[in-house]
This record gives sequence, C-alpha cells and structure tokens, in this order.
Amino acid sequence: MKMLGLALAATAAMMVSIGTVSASATVLCENNQTSGCTSKHAVGSIESFASTTTATLSTTGGILEDTCTGSTVSGSVTNAGSSTTTVVASVAAAGFTWSGCTNTTKTITGGELEFHSTAGSDSGTVTAKGFAVTVGTSFSCVYGAGVGTDLGTFVPNTSTGLGATIAINTVLRRNNEHSNVFCPETTKWVANYTQTSTTPIKAVGVS
Repeated sequence: MKMLGLALAATAAMMVSIGTVSASATVLCENNQTSGCTSKHAVGSIESFASTTTATLSTTGGILEDTCTGSTVSGSVTNAGSSTTTVVASVAAAGFTWSGCTNTTKTITGGELEFHSTAGSDSGTVTAKGFAVTVGTSFSCVYGAGVGTDLGTFVPNTSTGLGATIAINTVLRRNNEHSNVFCPETTKWVANYTQTSTTPIKAVGVS
C-alpha cells in the first residue's frame, strides 16, 4: 500500500508537471522581432480586429442560421503574459459588434480572448472564454464560448507586424438558460478577422 501511495503521488506530480509545461507561455510582441521579444504589449493595450469576410453561423448539419457582413472585436489586455502565463484581453459586450446581419444579432455578454504561440511557427491560436451572442430568428437563440473554446489560427504579418489575422472556424454551444428549447444545440461560426489596431502584434512563446 505504501508503494502504491508513492506511485500515485509520483504520477500526480508528473501530471502537474506536464500540465505546467504544456501551458501556453505567450506574450504579444510589438517590435515584429524574428525571435524573442524585447517589448511586449502591456496591460491596458488595446487589441482590435474587424471581419474581412462575411461571418456565417450555421448548424453543424450545414443549415445556415445567420450571416453578418460586418463584425468588430476590441479589447484591453488584462494579462500581458510571461514565462508561465499567456496573454489575455478582456472584451466587453459593447466591444464585440455585428452588422449587416440577416437576423438580429447582438453580443449580450462580454468575455476574454487568450493568445497562444505555436512552437516553431510564427502562427498561433486564439481561445475565447465567456461571451454570449443572441441570434434572433422567430425566437431567440443564445450561443457562447463557455469556459474555453478554440477559435482558430492567429497569423501575424511578418513583413510589417501590422494586419495580423484570425481565421475563425469553431463551434459554439447553446446557452440553455437564455435560449428557446427549439434552438439548435450548436452553431458553427466561420469568419476571418484582420487587426485594426496600429501597434505591431506577434504572439511569441517565452520561457
């Protein structure tokens, strides 16, 4: 029993270690450096993006629920990232807008965006947390990112550092508390967003 206890303790310690290593330690660099980062986006920095394609929301079965010709996202950095944490930007409901939609579409709850670097690549990923978006058809359907949803790929402009893109292709789940029971349980969100803020931005892993 003593040996079993020691083995379980070792396994638990190893899993904690693995979890720590796999955590994304990322900063957003404002110097468009080829490696490392001597100047990162500080707390309070504004990160903003606008859609460059029509955003679509459809059931995972392919039935189109909504299209929006315009959408913007703007948030403020609340965690600048470090060797043990990743960059987090807080986005208020008013900072996530929709326009030119076939159905009434509105962000009713804000959330957070996390930026993660990808080892050995200039690209990264973006994770959304929280957020609730209502899509009004004949009844109200509300979808959100929950405790964490991978949005898609973040790609910097390695030439100028400006105009980074986020290619969103993800599935959002229905918020049962605020949705009609007849709403689809999930909706697939597809859209491309390009940086509109004027400071170079590049997700860089740090150690």
